[in-house]
This record gives sequence, C-alpha cells and structure tokens, in this order.
Amino acid sequence: MGKSILPSIKNSDGKRYTAAQPVYNLTSLSQLSSFARYKFTHRDFNAHMFRWAHTALVINALRLAKKGNLLDVGCGVNKDQMLALSSNWAPPRLYVGLDARAQAPSTRTVGFPTDFVQHDLTEPFPAFEDDEGEVKWDIIVCYEVLEHMPKAMGIKLLDNIRAVCGPKTLVLFSTPCFDADAWMAENHIYEWGHEELKEELLKRWNIKDHFGTFASQKDYQHMLHPEVIKAFDRLKKFYGSNIISNLAGPLFPCQSRNTLWHLTTPDGQLEMDFESVNADMEAKPALTEHPESRPDAYDGEHKETEVAAEQPE
Repeated sequence: MGKSILPSIKNSDGKRYTAAQPVYNLTSLSQLSSFARYKFTHRDFNAHMFRWAHTALVINALRLAKKGNLLDVGCGVNKDQMLALSSNWAPPRLYVGLDARAQAPSTRTVGFPTDFVQHDLTEPFPAFEDDEGEVKWDIIVCYEVLEHMPKAMGIKLLDNIRAVCGPKTLVLFSTPCFDADAWMAENHIYEWGHEELKEELLKRWNIKDHFGTFASQKDYQHMLHPEVIKAFDRLKKFYGSNIISNLAGPLFPCQSRNTLWHLTTPDGQLEMDFESVNADMEAKPALTEHPESRPDAYDGEHKETEVAAEQPE
C-alpha cells in the first residue's frame, strides 16, 4: 500500500490553507449528493459529469476499450470515474485509483478489473504488476486535484504523474486556471493561472489539445459574432446559463474558468479518431435499452483483481 496522508488532516474542514503549510485539502465531492441537495445541475456539477464522459470518448477514440490500462489520480472516495465507465461503452482493461483518503470496500461489480491504493499523491507513485508483468498506463486521469494543494506540492504531483508516463500514455488533466484573485472556492488552496499552468505542463509534456469545461459569457462574448450571441441567447431560454457555460467552454479554453488538457510525452505518438467514435455512438441505441446500464445490473460483490502495488522492502 502507498503512504497515507497525515491522519491529523480532516476531510472537508472548510479551512483555507496557505502555500507555506505542508498539507492539502481532502474535500470529496459526491455528484449525486450534490444534486439531491441543490436540486439543479450547476456548471461545476455538469463539468464533472462531462469530464467523465470525455474519458470514455477518449478511450474509444484511442481504440482502447477492453485493452487500455487507466490510472485515476485523486479518484475520490466515490470513484465516480470508475462508475462512469461501467456502462460498458468504454470499459478499460484495468482501472486503478489512487487517493489520499481511505476507501470503503466496494460492493459493486463494474465489468472490468479494479484496484485502489491509498497514497499521498505528493510522493512517488507505486508500481503495479499483473500476470503480464509491470503495468504500463495508457491513460492517466487527474481531474480537480491540483487546486487542493499548495503550488510546491502541486509541482510534486505533476512530477509524479510524469514519472509513470510512457510514450503511449495520454494524460487527461483538469483544474481551475482562470483568476483566483477574483474568486476562489474555500476548499481550494492554490489555483494556477492558465499561462502559468501551461508553462509548467510544457516542462514535462507536449500539449496535444485542451478544452474549457465551463466559461462565463462575459469573458468570451467580445469574441463572438452577433449572430452567434443571438444563438446562445436562444439556447439559454431552454438550457439556462449553466449549461451554456459548459457548452461554450471547449470553444474558448483560454477564457474558461476550468480547463482539461490532453498531454503526451515529447516522444509520444497517439492518434485519436473522434469522428468515427461519435458516428458509432449516434448509431447505437439509447443506454436505457441496454441491461448493462441499469443500476441493478451491478448489484453483487465487487470484482477482485490480481493487480497489486509493489511492497517496499
């Protein structure tokens, strides 16, 4: 097992830490609980859902369904990304989650091997082995983790992710990166600026692409043609401003409040076929017509795996 975070750190204590303090915030957001509490889907809620769906899209675009190994860095106590892939549209060959918090044993079968390691994300990541030898990661996901730690610790996190990348690894990385001086959530410790983060990422990876996950209209409206503004205003009458914020994000990543980056190593060679995947998805029946998508389809015991972290000697 990996090294756990200090036991004196409590989850969701609401305290704002300074960069000088060697701790990070352990907030865990449950999307279902958030919806049950607030009874509407705000843009941050939507962005989480769209990120998980984007992961599935990428798995298929890389033709890695049932073939690729996925490492979820900062997976959270609910392991939402794992559950989002369990519809069987884009099951990985192997899912492993790393998180600083201890996890309750899962009672759900998701249709692919899974494992979890409690680990301080600012420490070098453990190696994993399966029956084929050392596990090589095809996709590494790190969503909404960086902002919960001081900048110096965030740099360690980036270094640790880079250390387990190979030439065929795609990193999907997201964090707020707009203007923390204007406003920052109480459970965020340090929010990077867009160019500041871009510079740090380029020290380790090539940026293959990047997408905003939500954007405020006032920040990109000056870039729009008047007819596009009319179209957005029309859409807002049905969807509301929160959904429009999510729809506009990918079009304006540099003006977005939160950005998702596609990162590859300098020697990485990856090709993604989004056009064919989206055409295939449009041709498929609705998820509700598939028994695998029903909640009761995953009742039962958690599927065990032989994958395990190497133990220190």
